[in-house]
Amino acid sequence: MKLHQPGSYVGGVALILFGGWLAATELGAPLMGFDKLWPLILMLIGITLLAQNSGQSSSGSGIILVGITLLLSGLFLSIFTLNLGNLTWQSLNSYWPIFLFIVGVAFLFVYLRDGSRRQSLLLPAYLIGGAGLLLLPVTLKLLQSTGFRQAMRLWPLFLILITSVAIVTLRNRSHDVHLDTE
Repeated sequence: MKLHQPGSYVGGVALILFGGWLAATELGAPLMGFDKLWPLILMLIGITLLAQNSGQSSSGSGIILVGITLLLSGLFLSIFTLNLGNLTWQSLNSYWPIFLFIVGVAFLFVYLRDGSRRQSLLLPAYLIGGAGLLLLPVTLKLLQSTGFRQAMRLWPLFLILITSVAIVTLRNRSHDVHLDTE
């Protein structure tokens, strides 16, 4: 029985490239330093996990979730290590909600990879990803009006509303499943 494991090929190629980079830097080649390239490790681990999952017939939801999250987080952190758009590590204080958005996108990928069968994956995709999108203008200080600041003081009511909707939705689904089994 031949096992097909594309993740090990991707990981192997990544290690060969990393070894070549280490050898070249030791020989004095003017390459970018590790301080700029470390997010590549996150991206390569994410790509390896996704490649490994692509060769499996089962969905591997956890592997996809972690793989997408690592890949996108590595891409996002590369912006800061490479100072793209003049963004520095200090800028991350304002852009951190993008991590929430990345997790929401990862849940959406799992939902799509699973053939859109598990609707329960949409709840964290919308809540976590949506929270990231809603918080980003706040952390970037794009919304500074007095009315907005007053509304932001009521954020616990939004949390209560979202939690209540989730509980009612899950209860209704549980009740529907119970009726179907009778």
